[in-house]
Amino acid sequence: MMWSVKNMVLAGLGGLFFACGFLLPTIGPIMGILGFIPIFFSVRGAQVTYAQAFGRLFFSGLIFFGLSLNWLFAILPLDWAGIQSGIVGTAIFACIWTCIILGFALPWGVFGLGIRYLHERLHRPTSFVLGVAALWVMSEYLRSFVFGLLWVAPGQSIIGPDWTFSNIAFLFAHTPVVAFARLGGMYFIDLLAALAGAFLYVLLVRFWERGKFFWAGVSVVVVLGGFFLVALGMQWFDGAYVYPSTRVANAPQIKVAAVNMNFSKRFYFLPEEQQQKYNVIVRLLKSVPEKIDIAVLPEIAEFTNFGIRDPVLLEKMRSQDVLLVDHGYIARSGQPIPETIYWRSGSGVFASQTKELLMPGGEYLPWVLVEGLRLMGQGLMVDAYQGTRTVYRGEKVPVVRDRLGTFSSILCSEMMSPRIVRRSANAGAQVFFAQTSDAIFQGDAYYLNQMLAMARLRAVETGRFIVRSSNAGIAAFIDPYGRIVSSLPKGEGVLVGDVALLSYETPYTRLGDWPVWISVGGLLLFILYERRIWRW
Repeated sequence: MMWSVKNMVLAGLGGLFFACGFLLPTIGPIMGILGFIPIFFSVRGAQVTYAQAFGRLFFSGLIFFGLSLNWLFAILPLDWAGIQSGIVGTAIFACIWTCIILGFALPWGVFGLGIRYLHERLHRPTSFVLGVAALWVMSEYLRSFVFGLLWVAPGQSIIGPDWTFSNIAFLFAHTPVVAFARLGGMYFIDLLAALAGAFLYVLLVRFWERGKFFWAGVSVVVVLGGFFLVALGMQWFDGAYVYPSTRVANAPQIKVAAVNMNFSKRFYFLPEEQQQKYNVIVRLLKSVPEKIDIAVLPEIAEFTNFGIRDPVLLEKMRSQDVLLVDHGYIARSGQPIPETIYWRSGSGVFASQTKELLMPGGEYLPWVLVEGLRLMGQGLMVDAYQGTRTVYRGEKVPVVRDRLGTFSSILCSEMMSPRIVRRSANAGAQVFFAQTSDAIFQGDAYYLNQMLAMARLRAVETGRFIVRSSNAGIAAFIDPYGRIVSSLPKGEGVLVGDVALLSYETPYTRLGDWPVWISVGGLLLFILYERRIWRW
């Protein structure tokens, strides 16, 4: 019994280590490797059953996601969704939060089953290290489908590998390790971190069993140091050969202004509020002292909906031939759809891109939640939400071609999807505009850190600049190496910078999520090979 409790504590400790990486970003990269150690120890031993292995890793996942997704609590109270009762709002949130945590922890439980199987079948340390690393990549890829499966709603949800919340690859976004994303995306970083963690675990088992505790400590320092030294080498190699910095320096440049706003967490605004938004944007755009080529407005700006009426601003945009990237909503068959609007003074709106990946709870209510609330007698609440928040997804056009270049807007939650961003890069996007509204999470620091980490990974994966414009969040210019060139904190303001137009295809944009498929095939081959050796 005591041993079982000890193993549960070890499993919980692994989840806590990973969570600390998100809560304390400065130690995040180290926790992204060390978190594997107690997890592997918790399911070690021939006496561990498959049920125990599943339960321990499931418990570890509950700890991890419960802490790393703490920013979900920032959406309370739910008055922005038309729910005025604090008790009802808290109860609804508790149901949603519980479903998310349980759903995300489930693939971790499956990962525990896989570790138990590999402990039994793979008798060589090298095979075990490679096997569990491959298994980790597969479980994380599987987890990216969970959100879509949980929150199905016709015309609003999509089922795909898009929901990458709390992937440990984000812990490395501000380190040289991010350079590996150029080769294989976020799942390549997952694979490398798991390889380092599993290798360290094997070394610790060897030294611990022989009582060589000093060398156990040395192995931790050596493996962690070696991992980040290799990453430094990869960062240099990336800038010199994979994606030469001269390519960026010699590319055509455009000057872009990213606008920051600070409005409430609603989709639909009263006429006086719309006027207030309009006045703020006019003031901010008129305040830009230098000539710009493009102005990017955040999600919910809706600036061009009623026409730009300020003559001074109109003349400035006409004389500078400014491309305005706005955001608003269109109605198709009576259904509001979020879209990015491309506008010029001479031609008006000449192109648009609709949003494909909607945020459940923030932009629509999943079918299961709608039916559950109606059964509980909360039909009026459902109607109130759907009257103030509900939107529908569109069929996304990957890129928009303009005389300045080829662009793509990635609207808010779409930034977490490597699939969507890679598709636009393959279609020829030279710059990405990340238009977002962080107001529903009230600019929560943990949420913003994870959103910026996602953007940094997407920039490296595709080899493109990302210009982030936000409402109640952070505006930023992120270069193709994942570095934040400049940023503007929450509030009203304009961030201006030079952006290179880039067209080179990175290995990741060409090959996609190859680490996932290599992991699947490699794991099968290892199991077949080890079983053949075992029979001999």
